[in-house]
Amino acid sequence: MEKSLEIKIVIPQFITHAPTRENKTTISPHIKLNSQLIYNSNLNRFARNNVVNFLHKYIAKYIPKDLKITKFPIQVGLNFYVPKNYGSVSRRKLKIDGQYHILWKKPTEDYEINWDIGNYGYIWLKTFLDTLQIEGVIPDDNASYVISETSKFIEVETFEERKLEFVIINN
Repeated sequence: MEKSLEIKIVIPQFITHAPTRENKTTISPHIKLNSQLIYNSNLNRFARNNVVNFLHKYIAKYIPKDLKITKFPIQVGLNFYVPKNYGSVSRRKLKIDGQYHILWKKPTEDYEINWDIGNYGYIWLKTFLDTLQIEGVIPDDNASYVISETSKFIEVETFEERKLEFVIINN
């Protein structure tokens, strides 16, 4: 009997925004990584492709080069470690130095969560699975190979503690 598999791939302090143009300078327009903004907004297909391709390259840096999964089907989960007010994270150009910065401030005690884990988790899961396929870790991401995709919000106190933890399981 084959042993079940559990692999964890962690992306610490993951990016919150991605460039919409191939020119990845700080002046390039960026979009917040939220499925609703990427797939349901007026973002044109070229910008959407640039964002997704950028994410594939970004994620690939965290996948071990020798990783190859041979036992299927697998389940893939995303543990999304972020502060409870993650939805308010923004990218703005500051007058003080004229540069773009990611802005976040600690939530108040009475802050109520108003963002949807599906909108943030889906884009990461989708591009993670596509990257596994591109990198040759899995042959395909269809239901013959991947039978479950889930996202789970896990609260952390500070923005600096944010991380993505992808968990791949087969049994």
